[in-house]
Amino acid sequence: MSKKQIEMGPLLAVSLERQHDMPTLVMTRDFTQSPAQIWLALTSKDAISAWSPLLASRSLDQCGQVDITINGEQGGETTQEQVIVATPNIALVHTWGGDLLHWQLESNGTGTSLALRHSVDGDWLIKVAAGWHICLAVMERYLEGNPVGPIVGEEAKLYGWQQLHDRYAQRLQSMKGSIA
Repeated sequence: MSKKQIEMGPLLAVSLERQHDMPTLVMTRDFTQSPAQIWLALTSKDAISAWSPLLASRSLDQCGQVDITINGEQGGETTQEQVIVATPNIALVHTWGGDLLHWQLESNGTGTSLALRHSVDGDWLIKVAAGWHICLAVMERYLEGNPVGPIVGEEAKLYGWQQLHDRYAQRLQSMKGSIA
């Protein structure tokens, strides 16, 4: 499957919370794969580079320091981040450039429900919603054995990032006041 054929699908279930004294975007997506398969996609250094905006210096399956570079950016800045929680098939929590990402996996009988909580500056909530939507669509293709490679940065605009941004803006604008 080529990138041109990738379908982004409908908007994901989203909400806003306040965690760690930061606005937090909550996105949920269901996958047909098991929690163990989703866990591997979230934590394996090689798998992460196939779908994510992150390039990790090591797998994220153990707590501790990890160097992160933005995927797709040549000569991009590398930051030292922390894996805070790594509970196989259940939860992964790590930092990324001042943000906190909390991935929660739950078996749903037919696969896995994946909830991402991304604590970020409030001005970025809608942008990260559109970006993660694309990344999770790419992750789905990777898990299905039809990898298309990461779609990050400016390239995302070729795959509907602006339309996703506008649609998530409509959905999330009314919620922003509840987390201030």
